[in-house]
Amino acid sequence: FFIPLSEVPWYRPLSSQVFFWFGQMLFGLNPLPWHVMIFLTHLGTAALLFTLVKQLTNRFSLAVLSAFLYATHGLHLIALSWLAAYSFVLGPFIGVTVLLLYSKKYHWWSISCFFIGVLTTEIHILLPIILLVYQLARKEKDSLIRLIFFVILSSAVLLVRFVLFPANTTGLYQTGLMGIFSTTKFYLMQAIGLPMLFTSMPSYLFISTLVAGLFLIIVL
Repeated sequence: FFIPLSEVPWYRPLSSQVFFWFGQMLFGLNPLPWHVMIFLTHLGTAALLFTLVKQLTNRFSLAVLSAFLYATHGLHLIALSWLAAYSFVLGPFIGVTVLLLYSKKYHWWSISCFFIGVLTTEIHILLPIILLVYQLARKEKDSLIRLIFFVILSSAVLLVRFVLFPANTTGLYQTGLMGIFSTTKFYLMQAIGLPMLFTSMPSYLFISTLVAGLFLIIVL
């Protein structure tokens, strides 16, 4: 389950191999409970996000709006309907849990959840940056030392994936500057609700469209 495969560009053992192994034992090939579990996980993330925003801002209306926009965003369409994309549902659930626990100063619990998170989806390796910004914004420098544990875990995942067990990555999943640009372009356009037709457009056309849009905004 936990040994990375070179032919697989991502490392998500808990949300892929372990998820399907347990799901097969519990549900078999009946699709209904699989989708119910995915939907409940998504609703749980929205509820956790509501709690987090309300705690940080003390504004009920903003918390409701944040949870509503997250729960209903079109970006989740594929993840909620495609079992193989469960990492995009479970990942945010664990990520928001980490942020909530950290904000409540349950640091060791947040580190434990973060460890689960980095085995769920690789996006969690960026959480130490978010936590650092949170600490600096709150001027809570007393907890900065605890960020070292998050950095160590993130570094360990990068070491395992890119040094010990490197993957053969091409296309959308290629590493390097072009890979980062392509991936950023894809998810940025998905985040603002553009269909797959636009997210798959060539980079030169994407840049031209972006420049033209910025020009129109400035002129108008």
